[in-house]
Amino acid sequence: MKPCVFLDRDGTIIEEKHYLSDPDKVSLLPGAAEAVKIINDKGFLAIIISNQSGISRGYFTDRDADAVNGRVRELLAAEGAHIDAVYYCPHTDDDMCGCRKPKTGMIDKACGDFEIDMDRSYMAGDKMCDIMTGINANVKPALVMTGYGKDIAESLPEGTESFSSLLEFAKSIN
Repeated sequence: MKPCVFLDRDGTIIEEKHYLSDPDKVSLLPGAAEAVKIINDKGFLAIIISNQSGISRGYFTDRDADAVNGRVRELLAAEGAHIDAVYYCPHTDDDMCGCRKPKTGMIDKACGDFEIDMDRSYMAGDKMCDIMTGINANVKPALVMTGYGKDIAESLPEGTESFSSLLEFAKSIN
């Protein structure tokens, strides 16, 4: 069994761009590739879990989301880092699905696909739904101050650590 860092994509690994559907507009955040490489080198799985309601809203397609995720993987690979898997929820809150963060459906799916040591795993993200997903899945939540992180720093649940970036977080994990 391996521990895992579940990662929100937008605002944590790549620059937040509302309903991003064009792979040519993907930009890694400073230090993100180095952070993912550290996560890889420390023996953690690196798994992206991301809400992508733009699909259900008709703003873009599954194919567009896959192209964006493919570009993220390409950019990380060019820096010697890799993502083990990507899961995304295409639904809106109104769909009441079990996969949309802060529900744990994407983490549950990852646990079915990989042997994950949940006691040593983390959920890193920049939004309250990321933090709550970590809490709901019984993994350690970590807020990164990139993306929307600064907006919610004052209202974090007790015991949630915050970091200036994904790189600072990655350096802290064991």
